[in-house]
Amino acid sequence: MLRTGGFALFFLFAITFSVAGQKHCSCMVDTNRILLNSDLDEFLSGLKHGTFITYSQKKDIPKFIMDQLDCLTGSFSLANPGQEYRCCCTSSTKLPKRKLLYFAVSRDMFVMTYLTGGIGVESHLLLIKFSGQKIEKLWTGLGDGNLKSPGGIFTFIKSRRYKEWGLNTNMITL
Repeated sequence: MLRTGGFALFFLFAITFSVAGQKHCSCMVDTNRILLNSDLDEFLSGLKHGTFITYSQKKDIPKFIMDQLDCLTGSFSLANPGQEYRCCCTSSTKLPKRKLLYFAVSRDMFVMTYLTGGIGVESHLLLIKFSGQKIEKLWTGLGDGNLKSPGGIFTFIKSRRYKEWGLNTNMITL
């Protein structure tokens, strides 16, 4: 009982902190929808049926998406594949916080995998549904560094969707 109550209190604190900490960006991170995977069916359908163009350099990320990621995080610093980033505690703080692994864009969806460092290296998934230059929905979760296609990401998400801690923890990070 204490464990459940402690988790509920931590979850409430995390949601409150996440919402209170957000700036006035046109895109808001809905922590609850992400943690409950509320929009995941729509994202999975987009991954399965969409036609994607793959890119390999951060300069090719659509400006409206990068602007919103910058707004949400203060600075979505990102290294290109093959470049150094803050992979560990001893890395220079002048290096980008993230390292791009893969991204692709369809007519209404943006898909990206990237690494973050610290005590350990984590792989992240970022899925964005958009219309024109407006972000409508955003989902993020833990990934695998080998995810480099919409089909691979689809399969990965489907296989872990219902596992505890399979796609995300109780904290949302970008």
